[in-house]
Amino acid sequence: MDPIKVFISRKSEDSKWGIELYHYLEANNIVCFDSTISLPKIGSTQFRKTIDEVLEQSQHMILIASKIDFLHSQWVHSEWDAFENEVRSGRKKGNLLLIISKKIKIQDLPITLRQKQIFYLEDKPYQEILPFLGHSGIPKHIKEKHPIQRKQVIKICLAVFTALLLYFFLYPSKTSQTVENDKVTNPDSMFSVTENRFLKKGLDKKVALQEFKKLTLIKPALGYQGAEVFQKKAISTPFMKDTYLAISEELIVFTDSLLNAK
Repeated sequence: MDPIKVFISRKSEDSKWGIELYHYLEANNIVCFDSTISLPKIGSTQFRKTIDEVLEQSQHMILIASKIDFLHSQWVHSEWDAFENEVRSGRKKGNLLLIISKKIKIQDLPITLRQKQIFYLEDKPYQEILPFLGHSGIPKHIKEKHPIQRKQVIKICLAVFTALLLYFFLYPSKTSQTVENDKVTNPDSMFSVTENRFLKKGLDKKVALQEFKKLTLIKPALGYQGAEVFQKKAISTPFMKDTYLAISEELIVFTDSLLNAK
């Protein structure tokens, strides 16, 4: 795995913002860490130990919060506090940046964070933070704003969507049987089957969510992987993006509750 440059710290309720930032930074060749996406890729079940190791190697931290209380949650507070202590001791030279809601007043922030560079979620300031991460060059997404290119992309997406609708209408899936907990002998294998049925064979999103939840009860790490599957669906189906991201967030919260209960 490439060295982590940016650690994204946020509460699970802000996963939508963290995931969006993660994909933007990765698209601009900045290796970063977001727990929802990165932990399943690393493959460790020792989440606290893995997060500490990533914090150790990260050069910068971006702290996301849509509510003031999220900055004081146990895990989020411990992450930014540990990073700030490393900076103050001289062991780190990077930046701690805040992306918060405009509803949060500066005077309500912990005094340590008031002096940091602050951006606002509502502005989606992803391009503006690049210089603070040592990034040089033109962000890739600027090229995508050309009106002719956008029209071409929209036409291609509509054509692909129409073709998929025709395919699923003419050739409905024959494998609609749901996963039963007592029959699952290999949850990883069953996860792959469900992922394939959902992404390629038109399995209903509600059925897919229920199957991922059942597998999560057996192996919690699969919950985060399932959330990433819905994120992929959101990218490939732009007109349903908000729906699939909301389902992804629901699965993340479900998984977090299982892990916290343990």
